[in-house]
Amino acid sequence: MKPGLTQVAEAAPAGAPGKAGFSLLRTKPLPGTQQALRPARGLDKIGARSVNGRMAATRLHFALLETVIRPGKEAFLILRLDGGIEASTSNLPQLLWHDSLLAIEAGALCHREVRWQGRIQASLQSVLLTGQGVTLVLPCGWGRSYRLGFSVLHPGLGSTARNLVAARIERCDIFDVPSVQTLQDVFSLTRAEASVYHYLVQGLAVRDIAQLGGVTQPTIRKQLVAVLRKTGCTRQAELMRLASLL
Repeated sequence: MKPGLTQVAEAAPAGAPGKAGFSLLRTKPLPGTQQALRPARGLDKIGARSVNGRMAATRLHFALLETVIRPGKEAFLILRLDGGIEASTSNLPQLLWHDSLLAIEAGALCHREVRWQGRIQASLQSVLLTGQGVTLVLPCGWGRSYRLGFSVLHPGLGSTARNLVAARIERCDIFDVPSVQTLQDVFSLTRAEASVYHYLVQGLAVRDIAQLGGVTQPTIRKQLVAVLRKTGCTRQAELMRLASLL
């Protein structure tokens, strides 16, 4: 019997011959018990408001993230130790290729190959045990991969649950070529310089770029020198590597 409750036995009269009498047992609170329980109920309400507040803070953080991320390139999420998704930016499903080995199944992030799934699990455990971030690159077909970064969840992200890890997924594809506008904006290039850079990343030679632009090859080389200077690169190979990071 719980504290604050008392038993009251009520005997029923015996019934017809051959039928035994029976008793009912009920409980009722002792005087003053309800008043004593009110503070505990108040604490429950405070706790519920705290959880709701933290979840609202989490939603706000992710809403802010979605204003600055590149929707087709990266996504952020909070993972449980088993890979279950606690929260994520809304673009996560669209970020995963339809035939991707990395997928969302039963509300969890998983890799369809056992060995890579094991590495995801090992990375999550490592972050929680050591507090150190982990980066993992997962192949996903020819020329495609995902780069996953795991780190300790910052307290300000709002969840009250334990054993959670913050994660960033970046989609990498060698066929992704930055647009002329992107190159122009990021590196403060002229339109002509950005076009040269764009075609260079596509694999065109100086001769081909000149033919497409209707200009001479020396003009293209002059613009290429300007691109190298503005990007801080010294070789075309560095330009290619730099473009792959956009």
